[in-house]
Amino acid sequence: MKLVIDPESRFSCSLCAACCDNPWSVMVSTAKRDEILARDWDAPAHAFTEGPGALHTLTKQPNSDRCVFLESDNLCALHKRFGEASKPTMCQRFPFLHVASDEKVWVTASYGCSAVSANAGAPLESHRASIERLYATDLDEADPAANTVYPIRPGLDWTTAELDAALDRVAVGSVFDTMTALVDLAWDQPDEGESEGDFRYALALTLYSDLVGEGFWGRMRGVFTLPRALGFTLNYDSRLLGRHVSMAAVRAHSGGLPPQGDALLARWLRSRVRARRIFRNVPHAAAGITRLLLEANLVLFFARALADEGDIAPAHTLQALRVVEQYVANQEVVTTLARLDPRLRAAWENPQVARVATRFFRSSSPP
Repeated sequence: MKLVIDPESRFSCSLCAACCDNPWSVMVSTAKRDEILARDWDAPAHAFTEGPGALHTLTKQPNSDRCVFLESDNLCALHKRFGEASKPTMCQRFPFLHVASDEKVWVTASYGCSAVSANAGAPLESHRASIERLYATDLDEADPAANTVYPIRPGLDWTTAELDAALDRVAVGSVFDTMTALVDLAWDQPDEGESEGDFRYALALTLYSDLVGEGFWGRMRGVFTLPRALGFTLNYDSRLLGRHVSMAAVRAHSGGLPPQGDALLARWLRSRVRARRIFRNVPHAAAGITRLLLEANLVLFFARALADEGDIAPAHTLQALRVVEQYVANQEVVTTLARLDPRLRAAWENPQVARVATRFFRSSSPP
C-alpha cells in the first residue's frame, strides 16, 4: 500500500474559518494565480501581491487577517463557485500533513485545526479520494518494494518493517507515559547525568517566536529576554496567547492535566511519530523525537499559562496545542536557529535532554 493514513485522526470542516483568518501567508504559483484571475467572476481587486521567487501571496482584507477570498459566511469564494480544486494548493491541503518516502506517503492532520484537535468529524480515511488527488505526484513516485532504511540514532538504522514494529510497541497511555516510551524508543542510554540547563536552553529557543519580536529592535530585545527565559524568571506579554505570562508562575503551577487533555496530547504525539513527522529537518529520528518532546513541553507551558490556577481545563489544552501547531511545530524558525546554533543542535541529540522533557512539567510542586 502506497498511502498510509493516520487511523486516529478525524476531520470534518466546521466552518470556523480559523485557517483562513490568521497571519499566515498563502503562497500561490503564477499558473494558479492566472487560472484564478481568468475565471468568469467578479474577483476581488488586488487579490495577489508579489511573493518570494516566482510565487505570489494572497492578500488580506483591510485591517484584518481574513483572506481576501473569505466571505461573510466563512466560506471561500473560490470553493463555493468553482469547487475545491480551484483553491491554491496550500488551502486545499490544510489540515492534511504528509511525509513522502521512497516507498510510501504518510498522511496525518494538523492539530492547529479546531476540528482535528477536538477529534470531531469523519475519520481521516474518509478523505482518501481527496488525499490521493492532492499527493498524486508523490504516490506515483512511491515504490512499495523500496524498503526505506530510516536513521534512528547515530549507529542505528531500521527498515520500514522494523520501525513499524517498534512504533506498535509505543504505549497507548497517559501523555507522560507516551513521552517516556518515545524516549525509550529513541535512546538506549540509561537515565544518567543532568542536562536541565541544556533542556531549558532548547525550550527557550523553541519559544523563540513568542519571546522575540519582529524586526531589528525585536531581535535586540531578545538578547535580554532569552537569558531570563532560561531561568524561568521572565515576565512577558505573549504574542501567541494574547496575555501576560509569568514563567515562574507557570513553572510553579499546581494544577493537573485532566484525562481529556491528557488523552489529546498522547494522541497528538503518536500521530506525529506514526506519520514520520519526526524525520523532518533533523538528522535522525531520535533528534526528531527530542524536538517533538520540547514542543509537547511548550504545549504544557501554554496550557498552564492559560489556566492561571487550578486544573488545566480541556479548553486550555486545546488552545495551547493549536497555538503550537500553528506557529511553532510547522514553521521553520526553530530549524533555522538550529542551523546557526550548535548548542541547540546538540540539545536535540542529547538523550538526557529528552529525558528531562518527560518530567519537567510532570510535577505539580514548585522547583
